[in-house]
Amino acid sequence: MDEPWDDGEADSTSHVVDDRAWAGATVDQVKAAVREQEPDLHVVFIADEVTMQADHHALLAVNMDDEPNYLDKEYDVEHGTTFGRQFRIAPNEASGLDCNLMLGNMDYEDWAETAARSADGVFHCWP
Repeated sequence: MDEPWDDGEADSTSHVVDDRAWAGATVDQVKAAVREQEPDLHVVFIADEVTMQADHHALLAVNMDDEPNYLDKEYDVEHGTTFGRQFRIAPNEASGLDCNLMLGNMDYEDWAETAARSADGVFHCWP
């Protein structure tokens, strides 16, 4: 993985990986690689083909917790999302999700459920 976003002074788990070798990687492949580097990470954001081609440019927010949850069975075929495991999120909202998960203020399911209820399957903001 590349260097953290910060200057190295703070304890950061934010990393940007910009490597064409990952093009076409599955979510499971990304999760496995991330777990090797950051085993305690709660969520990973993936800028995939859908991100780049869709008007909203929403990232794929992937739950790193493999524990079953009540949203696991909700699958949106049109948007290619299993809301208990992953959902789309507007890029400007990603840091809010990450921060709230790290602080324990909210659960992944809170955000995923809001995305599931939106017309386009993307978390844009809190209603």
